[in-house]
Amino acid sequence: GIEPRSARFGGRVRPWSRGCRLTLGNEATGDRPLFGIVYLVAVYDRALNQTEVQLNFSAGPSGAPAAK
Repeated sequence: GIEPRSARFGGRVRPWSRGCRLTLGNEATGDRPLFGIVYLVAVYDRALNQTEVQLNFSAGPSGAPAAK
């Protein structure tokens, strides 16, 4: 694909606050479910570089993630 835009943001994403839940497919309250399927989610502790993103995209749904 073609990257539509790119931007850098300052700040830290760590440490993750235990009081802030990561929620996929619904609100944290559980009262607004997604009408669909959450498929192929990967969470990293850092931003992936362009090569890692391309490797993950090229691997497709059955491939292993490029970064750990």
